[in-house]
Amino acid sequence: MTTNHSTLSPSRRGVEPRVLRIADLEEMLRVSKRTIYYWIAKGRFPRSDVELGSQLRAWRTETVAAWLESRTVGPA
Repeated sequence: MTTNHSTLSPSRRGVEPRVLRIADLEEMLRVSKRTIYYWIAKGRFPRSDVELGSQLRAWRTETVAAWLESRTVGPA
């Protein structure tokens, strides 16, 4: 059986995705979807900034990178 590489997420093919969906964030941050939505409700995580459909939201990679950078404590 061969693998259809077009079905793999871009991050798994070594290409940086331009937008991250909630499942990507769960994997990246190692927290549940529920935790991410809780953080959003409490203002601890940015709201999605990309609308991919009426109910499908995503985050720009730069938005998440900036959030992660803002959480870095101490000198780099």
